[in-house]
Amino acid sequence: MTDTASSQVLVPSGEEITASPRLRSSALWASLDQVLFGLSNLILNLLLARWLAAADYGAFGAALALLFLVGNLEGALLIEPMLVQGPKLRDRFASYLRVLLGVQLRISLAAAALVVAVGLALRAAGQLELGLAFLGAAAALPGVLAAWLLRRASYACFATRSAALVGGVQLAAVLAGAVWLHAQGWLAPASALLLLGGASAGAALALAWMLGVRPGTAVEPAFRRRVLADHWRYGRWMLAGSPFEWIPGNFYYLALPSLAGLAAAGSLRAMMNFVLPMAQLQSALRFLVVPALVRHGESEGFTSIVRKAGVAFVAPAFVYYAALLVAGPTVASVLYGDAYADGTALLAVLGLIPVLTGVSHVAGSILRARQRGDCELWSYLAASLVAVAIGVPWMLRSGAMGAAATYVVAYAVLTGARLYFVGRSGGWRRIHHG
Repeated sequence: MTDTASSQVLVPSGEEITASPRLRSSALWASLDQVLFGLSNLILNLLLARWLAAADYGAFGAALALLFLVGNLEGALLIEPMLVQGPKLRDRFASYLRVLLGVQLRISLAAAALVVAVGLALRAAGQLELGLAFLGAAAALPGVLAAWLLRRASYACFATRSAALVGGVQLAAVLAGAVWLHAQGWLAPASALLLLGGASAGAALALAWMLGVRPGTAVEPAFRRRVLADHWRYGRWMLAGSPFEWIPGNFYYLALPSLAGLAAAGSLRAMMNFVLPMAQLQSALRFLVVPALVRHGESEGFTSIVRKAGVAFVAPAFVYYAALLVAGPTVASVLYGDAYADGTALLAVLGLIPVLTGVSHVAGSILRARQRGDCELWSYLAASLVAVAIGVPWMLRSGAMGAAATYVVAYAVLTGARLYFVGRSGGWRRIHHG
């Protein structure tokens, strides 16, 4: 059997997508979904930061950073190309998702095997808690990656209501699970990752059903080959750049344990929890903006979307930064007690990140919509080189504060590089004059 009929019901037509009310509705549901997804991660992180020792929380952060690295590889091959190719395959969207899910499963299992090997090696070397956290990350990988893929699939076909509904259930499951684990005395980095993986797997199954994916549906070999070829053609630059995309925002959590100790990594992660809500909201908007830009090409609608995206990304980030400066230390004291009292100074530095990424997301969305993955590669390469070059000595000298400063500098370089490539291709001239 085939799933063409079901996908036609689920995916709106081009006229429906490009209509302003449809786009506004999708944006609102996407924002709600991202709020719920962000709350799920934020609550789990806040509870762990409060209930675990700083070193244990640092182990959780290191394992989570490794999970994000694998997620970046999946994003390069599957998610980023899907934002461009998905809107063009509205009549075969469920079949299209089946192809992507098959690739995603293979990536997950291969990556999980490698993470298991690293975890066992760490345990053999005496890093028991860190090794166990890596094993928990390996078990969580398939569910987490499938949920990420299917949530973005709902964005690509503007079915963001499904993602938001599932996100609400996932939030409740994570919160209830974390409280129960703590009450039983079982809350640890590994068990928290298993909880995250289980909740994500349930969310993935629900989203797959809501998006029309059914067991036993056949996908023609020719269609599968075409999908894989299109994804490889677009995603190969992204795949080459995915490790560099990961470095500016994540390598600190793996480097800090050896350079300044697990507690320093825990402190950085605890303060980054206050930046995550705005980062998650910006991510939701970006995954809506790219398909909309693809639909409009270089028309006046393209110009309008870019301008509105600039306001939506940047203005809230400035307001959020001001609020963080005023209330951040007090909120941190209420949530964490005295556990991270020395780390609240990090907030003034880390709060700059959403301001920079707001501008960066606008430029990056233009480059991705125009399939300029090569420009994205060079932008992330520049940011990664700067992050490693200055990050290692700064972390050795200043620990978590050195990592926070490197974080900001790396994203400033990324933003500047993206703006340069958009301008070099004449993008700003076309945007301003439509």
